[in-house]
Amino acid sequence: GADKYLGEPIVEEDDLEEGVLYWYYWTNNPDNGTMSSSTMFETTLPSGTYQSYEPLSNLNGCSYNGEWTISVTDTVSTDNGYVFAWSLYFDESVRPDTLKYENNYLKELWSATQNEDEDGLSTTDEYVATAIPVGDGSHSYKFTIEDNYECPHDTTISLLVEKPSFDVAPLSLVIGDSIEVIDNTTWATEWRWDFGDKSDIEHDSTEFHKFEEKGQYTILLRATSENGCEAEDTASVQVTFRPIALTEYNVFSPNGDNQNDVFTFFSKDDDKITAANIRKINGKIINRDGNVVCKWKTVEGAIKGWNGGINNNLNRPAPPGFYYYIIQIVGKDENKVEEPFSGFIYLYRGKN
Repeated sequence: GADKYLGEPIVEEDDLEEGVLYWYYWTNNPDNGTMSSSTMFETTLPSGTYQSYEPLSNLNGCSYNGEWTISVTDTVSTDNGYVFAWSLYFDESVRPDTLKYENNYLKELWSATQNEDEDGLSTTDEYVATAIPVGDGSHSYKFTIEDNYECPHDTTISLLVEKPSFDVAPLSLVIGDSIEVIDNTTWATEWRWDFGDKSDIEHDSTEFHKFEEKGQYTILLRATSENGCEAEDTASVQVTFRPIALTEYNVFSPNGDNQNDVFTFFSKDDDKITAANIRKINGKIINRDGNVVCKWKTVEGAIKGWNGGINNNLNRPAPPGFYYYIIQIVGKDENKVEEPFSGFIYLYRGKN
């Protein structure tokens, strides 16, 4: 039936974790009908015994000691499933007589092997094997021993080695912008971030960071597991100077009301970041007669701006009207000289 479950699955399509298992049985004396008929009133079929769709008597004649196989088919391509285990239980009355014997395992006939292209396995005279997986991914090791009947017995141990990994965005940014780093390591319980700019942060799996200088930085994550195992991952980001751009002005009103009293291009936090990228700056404001009423040659002077007084002297207020400003900047970005910024501004003196 549609939207019917065996057990309690995790229904997120990208989640490959197993859900909660339920045991289901097919038997000649079931408590339930077939699974198809039992789905009318259930979302998750209850654990228990069910009638098989075809009679179990169809198995008559099969070899008791043959190779038994179970096939599970999921007809919904977007879903995934997890089979925990399966087994066969035969009626004791049909079991053949068995030959019982006791094995004696010979230590000197043991061996340990690894898959091709694997390495890091070593053995000792004490019949101990040590495996040190090299690199991430799946690693398998097979251990074999013979009994006194010269029958081999083996077991295979598979290890999944997962290295730390994290996402960082953006990979290219300008001074003052933030990056976000998110750890994707499933086993990490402690995190230490090194952003390559003498910062070393021990915090959580997600961090935000700003760079104050131009350059290429290597971000390092050192992840620690619950058992104290550590591993690292790195990523690189490129930090450049912020492009220098000034806002065009139209009007300012130095009337002492603390609103728009100063003509300056550096009044906001982002403007201060822009100012930090300037190596040299020259600016002047000219009245309609061609006379300079204010000028500056430093970034500090440009941030201070023009208060509407002749040479910033409030005792000599400049008359209302149009003024012309021209500013030339030399940026820190490889001594790049920016084109002059220029424009007109109207000085308005309204009532306080």
